[in-house]
Amino acid sequence: MTEDIGNSNGSKDEGIKEAGTTKSVNGDAKNPVIKKSREKSVKYPYYSLKECFNYLSIVHKIGGRKGAQIGSILSEMNINSANNRRFSYLTSSSEIFGLIERSDQLIKPTELGILILFPPNGDSQKKQLLIQSFENSEVYSNIVTKYNETILPNRDLLRIEFYHLKIATNVLDIAVDSFIESAQYVGVLDENSRLLIPTNVPELEDLLGQGKPSPENSPPEPNGQKIPKVAKENPPKENPSDEKDDFEGKIDMVRFEVLTSTGLKAIVCMPSKCSKEDIEKIKKIVNAYGPD
Repeated sequence: MTEDIGNSNGSKDEGIKEAGTTKSVNGDAKNPVIKKSREKSVKYPYYSLKECFNYLSIVHKIGGRKGAQIGSILSEMNINSANNRRFSYLTSSSEIFGLIERSDQLIKPTELGILILFPPNGDSQKKQLLIQSFENSEVYSNIVTKYNETILPNRDLLRIEFYHLKIATNVLDIAVDSFIESAQYVGVLDENSRLLIPTNVPELEDLLGQGKPSPENSPPEPNGQKIPKVAKENPPKENPSDEKDDFEGKIDMVRFEVLTSTGLKAIVCMPSKCSKEDIEKIKKIVNAYGPD
């Protein structure tokens, strides 16, 4: 997974550029500097959901549920600075999908992110969770609302749709590519480019409340393997006959032995407060059912 989001030289990474730049005119230092106007864009996932899932996996590998220090993440990704745009854009994209949350020097998986990594109820639940993550992007959710269960428009028309959703012109191609890659990863875009998101997907709150992972499915902690909990067993009794009945322990008892029809001895217990006549009577009754 590290290779997928390392500091590679892929075309998308090479396309990370500042929207506004400065340059001199005719190479003359005396000429004024011209600055291009910056076109504002709404928040959108620069990287696909697949790439953000891989990023989430690295965060959890380093720090588990409690999160990882940014310095450790940068080291794992072979990135030198937190100002690196690949790191920044992966983080912001993952936040849009609801996979991670960031504090000053810590990035930690969200509850949704943990459940996607370790779905308690298997792959079917994982797909439902990924769909919810996909639709956490407001831009993607708007496209789903308009085109679900229909064939997506061609790329040029889709760029226009994204433009109307206030995506800046200079990043339209990247935004469209990430949308298509994410939809394919989640499994909601078929070979005919038909967008198919089930209408009966449970709400996120319901998915998050479908129970915690069982001990055998609990996510392993970093740098170690979770040991399944073993149920405690009661120690074996050395001699069951030595254990006194609850009733017997509360009342003084008188015991006497009788022979059963099989020749075995049985112990009869009676409260000590019984009269001698009662005890003898019980003995006669019991002996009457004993061996001939």
